[in-house]
Amino acid sequence: MTKSTTPRPPTLDATAALRWHAQLRAAANAPWLHAEVAKRSLERLDYLKLADGPKLLWESAHAGLAAQQAFLVRFGKLQTRLVAAKTADFGCFDPGISAFIEFDATNIGFSDGGAVSALSWLRRQFSGSPSVQPAPLESGQAQLVWSNLLIHGHPQPQILMRQWFDALAVGGCAMFSALGVDTGRELRQVFADAGFGPAAAALTDMHDWGDMLIDAGFSNPVMDMEKLKLTYPSANALLADWRSFGRNGHTQRFEGLRTARWRETLLRRLESGLPRENGEMCMAVELAYGHAFKPSAKHTVSEMSAISMQDMRAMLRRKQPA
Repeated sequence: MTKSTTPRPPTLDATAALRWHAQLRAAANAPWLHAEVAKRSLERLDYLKLADGPKLLWESAHAGLAAQQAFLVRFGKLQTRLVAAKTADFGCFDPGISAFIEFDATNIGFSDGGAVSALSWLRRQFSGSPSVQPAPLESGQAQLVWSNLLIHGHPQPQILMRQWFDALAVGGCAMFSALGVDTGRELRQVFADAGFGPAAAALTDMHDWGDMLIDAGFSNPVMDMEKLKLTYPSANALLADWRSFGRNGHTQRFEGLRTARWRETLLRRLESGLPRENGEMCMAVELAYGHAFKPSAKHTVSEMSAISMQDMRAMLRRKQPA
């Protein structure tokens, strides 16, 4: 496989991506598409064998309340952590800063001043302190990082994957979902035919996600894809739904405000230009799912080698007789 050299999706505006992420954090719940994909992704966890240890729900606002509850119920309060990347981490303007902030399920909140409506709901669901509190989480301890519909809208996905890698213990698994390249292709065609400029930033092919996982240090990535067909009775209903899924983050999107006349033209173009099924307009959603494991470190010993204490302990444990 070829190395991924592009530092970010080439047409994604980092500021616009961060703004959309902040909106999801502030919302009472995730869009229905996020919730549906989270449900499908959680079902895939049934096929993975995970060791006991911290399970990280990365940026839980992208999963929705039902998925957050299901994640907590599945793994239990003492193993589950909700992870919120710092604002600067998400923008990745300084890759050297701390990778993540973690919260246990009995003490949930954001330190960045963001809205906490979803987390307040979780606090109510899991009120009362257990007799044993989770130990503080350090890098290299998690057995699972689970992320829902986050990475395709992240301005620096390679750095995000590296954060996952650093959070995981050896043998731990990163599992994520993303929107695939065919998502909204019909809408993009309507915009192109009308000369409206790009309708959305380009999306990443699932095979490129696999390349990036390898570049980040993961082993044997597995990628999977499925397609959904969404139908709508009117162009207004379609626009309202798709606007809830995200925003146009293309670097060359129209910079000014659109007029009411332009919107009417767009509605007519959608009514006449989109494919139909049983009289309703159709739009495609492509979903990409991926997972990969953190392999054992391979150390080469020269005259002087530096090995972390954590890696040394892991090596010694593997050498002990059963």
